[in-house]
Amino acid sequence: MVRLPSIVLVSLLAAQPLLAEAYWPSPSDTIRADATGLHLTAADGSAGVDLPFGTPFHVAMRTLVAIVGHEVHVAFPGECPEGPLVSVSLPGQIDLNFREDRLEGWFLATGDAVATTGDLAVGAPRAALETAGTVWHTDSTLGLEFERDGVAGIVSEDGTTVTHLWSGVACIFR
Repeated sequence: MVRLPSIVLVSLLAAQPLLAEAYWPSPSDTIRADATGLHLTAADGSAGVDLPFGTPFHVAMRTLVAIVGHEVHVAFPGECPEGPLVSVSLPGQIDLNFREDRLEGWFLATGDAVATTGDLAVGAPRAALETAGTVWHTDSTLGLEFERDGVAGIVSEDGTTVTHLWSGVACIFR
């Protein structure tokens, strides 16, 4: 009888490398955004998980809160061109837009730490846009806009730096 608990314990210890392959979010992990949603990677690069557009609210928030903490701000923008949304701000990181309980978009502004999978970040020089692939510039009521690989953004008034980035559903008025 004493042997059974020992066998179970040894089996669990032997299985530990397999369990270590699972992704468990922690505060040191990296969040990246792109035209398909969010990509999370463990600090040591050993594991990760995707939160694509369409991910349920509770799954996205449970995972992201483990990385960025519990300080979140929830808003219900009354009027958006895209219709009713729930907007969740993870201060200093990223703003997320949910529609019908699903992740549908993200938004980055000055002071946010998240970058895109193509290493485009708020504060990047405009020159980074020109060398990083296809870019379309248009003058809108927001200022000088661009789009690259499904990620849109705005360049500063002086035309030198990226001030905003977004993809998916966004509450933006032109």
